[in-house]
Amino acid sequence: MSAIDIHQDPPNTGGVVLAARHVTKSFGAVRALKGVNFDVHRGQVTTLLAENGAGKSTPMKILSGVQRPSTGEIILDGAAVDFGSTTEAQERGICIFHQELSLAHNLSVRDNIFMGREIRGRFGVDYAEEERQVRKLMKELEEDIDPLEMVENLRLGQQQIVEIARALSVDALILIMDEPTSALSAAEVEVLFKVIHDLKAKGGLDRRYLAPP
Repeated sequence: MSAIDIHQDPPNTGGVVLAARHVTKSFGAVRALKGVNFDVHRGQVTTLLAENGAGKSTPMKILSGVQRPSTGEIILDGAAVDFGSTTEAQERGICIFHQELSLAHNLSVRDNIFMGREIRGRFGVDYAEEERQVRKLMKELEEDIDPLEMVENLRLGQQQIVEIARALSVDALILIMDEPTSALSAAEVEVLFKVIHDLKAKGGLDRRYLAPP
């Protein structure tokens, strides 16, 4: 198992908003993480770099509530946290999208993006507002994807874009990306990097991102 390198760009200028301290994770006799420490600084992109199988995805799953650490602490805004689910993590402003897509292929793009957190109006779900927001997200991502298109009809790269749009729609404080470029074309990768740059510029010190390449 290779070591995980932590890179931050630009150099540390903002305060620490998220920290991992002596985090370990074991699956039976297999030790996936051994004493991991890193900080995520306000207004910066933090990148985890390592070979395949080194355990990059495990700390991200711990941070986002998918898994719990065997030992160690996760500290968010100065307080220790212990997320039991991704819902709990989202409520604290941490959102993740995984390399393994988690979309419902039998639902539309719109319904996937707002699944479990539908926009409510006077007469139930406000589908028109959901559709408007999805169109706005797709415009920002420079993708011509119909909000009402079924996910099963999209190619893999477009499905990854839907995952990205869903994460962005949460307006997360910390956005964790697990190899987000793996299924994207060169043009889509360029758009994704532009989106990350624009989000940082818009959010200033109030938005944080943890983004393995």
